[in-house]
Formats: sequence, C-alpha cells, structure tokens
Amino acid sequence: QLEGMEADPRTDIFALGAVLYEMATGKRAFEGKTRTSLIAAIVSGRPTPVSQVQPLAPPALEHVIERCLEKDPGDRWQSAHDVAEELKWIRSKGSQAGIAAPVAARRRTRERLSWMLHLVTAAAAVGLTWGIIELRREPARMFVSSVLPPAKTDFAFVTNGAPALSPDGKRITFVAGPSIGPRMLYVRPLSGNAAQPLAGTEEATFPFWSPDSRSIAFFADGKLKKIDAAGGPAQALADAPAGRGGSWSSRGVIVFAPYLSGTIFKVSDAGGPATPVTKVDPKHGETTHRWPSFLPDGRHFLFMTSKSGTTDRSTFVGSIDGDLHKQLVNANSNAVYTTQGYLLYMLDRALVAQPFDPKSLTVGRDAVPIAEVLAYSGRWDAFFSVSNNGVLAYEPGSGIELSQLSWFDEHGKAVGSIGKQDVYQSLALSHDGRRVAVTIVDPATRHWDLWINDLSRGTSTRLTFDPMNEWWPIWSPDDSMILYSSNARSAGEMMMKRSSGTGTEERVYSSGAFTVASDWSPDGKTILFHEQGGPGSNTWDLWLYSLQEHKARVLLQTPYIECCGKFSPDGRWVAYQSNEASGKFQIYVLPVSGNAGKWMISTDGGTRAQWGRDGKRIYYTSADSKVMAVDVSPRGDEFLAGVPRVLFPLNLKSVFGQQYDVAADGKRFLVNSPIQQGEIAPLTVVQNWTAALKK
Repeated sequence: QLEGMEADPRTDIFALGAVLYEMATGKRAFEGKTRTSLIAAIVSGRPTPVSQVQPLAPPALEHVIERCLEKDPGDRWQSAHDVAEELKWIRSKGSQAGIAAPVAARRRTRERLSWMLHLVTAAAAVGLTWGIIELRREPARMFVSSVLPPAKTDFAFVTNGAPALSPDGKRITFVAGPSIGPRMLYVRPLSGNAAQPLAGTEEATFPFWSPDSRSIAFFADGKLKKIDAAGGPAQALADAPAGRGGSWSSRGVIVFAPYLSGTIFKVSDAGGPATPVTKVDPKHGETTHRWPSFLPDGRHFLFMTSKSGTTDRSTFVGSIDGDLHKQLVNANSNAVYTTQGYLLYMLDRALVAQPFDPKSLTVGRDAVPIAEVLAYSGRWDAFFSVSNNGVLAYEPGSGIELSQLSWFDEHGKAVGSIGKQDVYQSLALSHDGRRVAVTIVDPATRHWDLWINDLSRGTSTRLTFDPMNEWWPIWSPDDSMILYSSNARSAGEMMMKRSSGTGTEERVYSSGAFTVASDWSPDGKTILFHEQGGPGSNTWDLWLYSLQEHKARVLLQTPYIECCGKFSPDGRWVAYQSNEASGKFQIYVLPVSGNAGKWMISTDGGTRAQWGRDGKRIYYTSADSKVMAVDVSPRGDEFLAGVPRVLFPLNLKSVFGQQYDVAADGKRFLVNSPIQQGEIAPLTVVQNWTAALKK
C-alpha cells in the first residue's frame, strides 16, 4: 500500500504478522522516529528476530511471523487459513518442537497463562482485520500512498525542483541524489517501487513531460534538454542558463523560462531558435515570468509574474502567439490546470483548487483547500504535480532546507561549526577572520535578511530589517561596512550599511536593471558587480562602480553570462565565471585595466571562484561538487595557471549566492552545508484527488 500497489488478502497477512510480532514481544515490528523513517522500515527493513527480543517464544511461532512479514506477497502465507493451521499446530505442540526437553518443561507453566492472553488478543485482532476488510468493500473514493527516494539518496526538490507526474498518470520523475555527489533524474512507475536513474541527466532541474508521456524535458548545463523516459542520449534544445520551468504542448512547442528574470520563450520540441512569447512590463514593476504550464488547447499557457519591491505574485495566461497577457488570480506559486476543471496553486501555505474554464479563460469564485501545508521554495515553485487522469503528487511540509556553517580543513575533514542550524543562503568571512556575514531566510515569510556572527563572542546580530530581500553580503576592506544587494525598490540594487549595525542603510547604485554586487576592491574605491543586460535579456555583464566618481563602467560585455566576479588581493585581476564555452560555466581571469587578455582557469567546468589571500591560488567548485585549487602566477600582463587539482568533495547548499569562503591561511574552508532532515515527509501520491472536494 505504501508503494502505491493494489492491496489483496496477502496485505492482511502482513498486517497480522505485525500484530502477532507485537503480541509476542511487546514491541512493534517496525518503528521510526519520523514518518519517513517508519515508512522506510516497513518498506525495506526487517524487524529484530522474535527470539532475540523474547527468548521464550516458540521457534515455530517466529517462523510463522517471519513468513507473514515477507516483503514479496508471493513469499508470504497465501491465506488466513494457512496461518490458522500453523497456529493450531503450534498450540498442540507447545514449545517442544526443536527445543531441549528441560527448557520445554520450564516453559509449560508460564506458557499456559501467556497463550490464554494471546488468544484473547488474537480474537480482538481478528475482529479488527475483519473491520478493515469490510471497509475495503466500500466504494474507493480516494487512495493515498507515499513515495520514498531511491536507496542511499534524498529527494532534491528544494534545489532541483518539484517532481512531475506523466500526463497518463502512470509514472513520476524527480531529481534525487546522495548528500555528496551528483543528483540526477529518476523515473518510477506508480504501480511499482523501482525508480530507474536516467544517465546523462546529472544536476537536472525542473523536469516536465511530453504530452504523450514518452519523453522528459529538463534543464542542465545551461541548456533546455529532452530525453526518452526509458533512457538514451539527452538532446539539447535551447540555451537556458538559469531555467525556471517549462511546459510541452501537443502542438510540438515548448514554452520555458530560461533566466532568473525576464520573459517566457518558446522553441520547437525538435530544437532550434527560441523566441519570446511574453513581455515583462517594467512600468508595473514586473521583473520575472516563470513556471509556464499549458492549457489543453496547446496554445494558451499559465505563468507566474512577480513584482519588484513587493510580495505580489500572480498567475497570468499567455499564448504561444504572444498576443495575450491576462491576469487570473493572485497566487503564491506556480499554477497548473487539471482536466477535471480546476486551477491548482498555493494560497498562503495550502494547495487549493479553484474552478476554471479553459475556453473562456474565466476563474470560478471559490478556492477549496486540498492539502493544508505544502512545501515550496524561495523560487516561488510549490512542490506538486497533477496528471490528466486524476493523480496528484505533492510534498507536504515546509520545503525549507536547513544548513550549518561548518569548517573543513584542506583535506575535507570537518573541524568545527558556527552557530545553530538555520536557513542560510550566502556567507562571507571578514578580512580579520573575526566575523561572518550571512543571509538567513525567515521560514514564515521567506524574506532574506543579513546577520552578523561574532566568532569570538558566539553571538548573532541581525543587520537588515527591510520587509523585502537582502542578500550576498560583502565586507569593505577595513571590515567597517557591509555591501549587499536588495530588491526593496527594484529588481536588484546595491546597498551599504555599517557592519556594527548602527546608522541607516545607504543606496550605492541602482540602474533599474537587475544588479548584484559581488566584490569590493582591496583599495576600497571600486565595487565589482554583475548586471542583467535588460528585462528578458539573455546576458549578464561585469561592471565596475567608482565610489569616488559615482559612475559605473563596463568591464566585460558579451552575448553570454559573466557573473560572480572576485578581485585578486592586489586588485589587478578579476576571476569570474562565464558560459561562453558551449553553455558550460568555466572560471576565467581578466585584467581590471582592460588590456587585452583572458585566461581560462578551470578545465572541465567551474563556478564560485575564490582567491587565496596571498593571490597565488584560485579555488572554485567543479561540476561534480568538488573543491578545486589552481596555482596561479601573474607575470606582468601575462597570467600563468597550473593544472586544477581536487582538494575534497563538497556538500554544498545549491542556492544563489556565495556558499563557501576561504580563511586567510588557506587551510580552512567555511561551508554552507545542507542538513539531512529526518522530519521531511515522503512524497504523497493521491489517486482520484477530486474526491477531496466532495467532503
């Protein structure tokens, strides 16, 4: 039942075995501190042998119970009659079969009372089992089951997006992986429990199905890709450096959001040029269109909009012809249409269903909750999916991924931690090594604020209080100020505040475009930042802002993404990441002077560059989640780089912002490490979910 398969009389045999086990031992056959661990124990665990818990139990009874509890129904007793005959035989033989006579003699007196009590309890158990059988004869309005991640993996909904049900409701795909190592797509039939990984889908995000349920599209390596659900090579369809959802039409068209901000694009499901089909409206504060989902006609689609400086998020309907932009409802998340005639979306924390006519594009009056607490992420995607035949899958709970600020040495050995577990997003060590600035997410509001951890005192102090978001803290060279990015007034602007917390914040720079500060020059005169090329633009460029002249100038502008720049300790060079090499991010270095020259530092993909404090080494994270180090040696206008080498595998939180920093001695790394949370519930699957609307 937990695996979503049909129950039959052998299901009752399993239940009877669990009851008999508890009767004989006084302990439950399967236990767990959380719902997740309990389900895992039932599905794949084996109870402690009865004889180890209760040495006086007859070995024959242990045999009966163990066979009742076989995982494969074919290996169990096949009927209650079989179990009854075995129990009658045990009653007639007592404990003598296979036991030495002196032991058997000592048992007889105690067994008489024991088995009288057991028979009374068994009678009650039979009554309970009959009640269950009678309930099953009632018309089944709704069937609920749970799906666990594959062995030795965890679901990656928070980092890689929600699961996706196939349109025919027969399979589900999701991203899962080990705590350290690549995550990938899995496909699992709902009629079974074996999830198969799809090779070539490492670090896939936001999967969605083709209309015929045969193929899966996803984002990876800066591309929108597709793959056969049975496996095979993945095919790149379009550029998508930071995908935020997609949907596949019966007309052979895919709509998708390729960037953190900007518009929805369309592309043929065979690949080719991508063209925009929505237009962000800056006059009304719109900054992003994302999470598209087609309506049944294959022409119109739903999508979500967000406005800068507010918490306003709404569901709109657009078309592949680009001639429609109509608001439907205010929603906290992505929305999808179900063929049962409803819009499903998150309102407050609940998953709700609201009547919707896809022909007239009109919404009914009442939204009915169908799941009380739904998990979701700071990307405004709620973790749910629905099929055409009435199957609903969703992740209950917060969707919040706790993490810990942990110290590691250069060999990857944990050597300490800072503060408590919390929802950390980005961090930065002060130059003197005494404090850590960090972004923390409020689980209730999902707003980001900056905090300062004093390492010597062990205290944590809140730095920003704006109701919107502040992120990516950067220390001034003398550690007196914190530079950060904010969306309080626009999509992204640079702000500054004293690290002591005194005084008010000061706006440093705002151009109206999405701007993110990434570093402060060692001489304190210049800010390095990356800025989006414009609403809906495919590019991000590196800029320099002079604090003395109050002017910004371009450092590097190309048709690609350049971001996350870091000054060298002498201020002469900038290390950054770019996807100019076939859409795959690599680490590069270029001179601040603007002289010709650019050098690739990574060789097989890289992000999150950091300099050693002596300027002789560059660190970065590899595509397979390892900390890499490259020895470098600038010589005049030339820049020499050695061969990248692996330092240690990294369990890094996959969110926007700086997720690790290097201590001044280069021998310790402060890492934002995700925490395995046992309280996160398994995926809930509901057959015939509309029955909940009739209650």
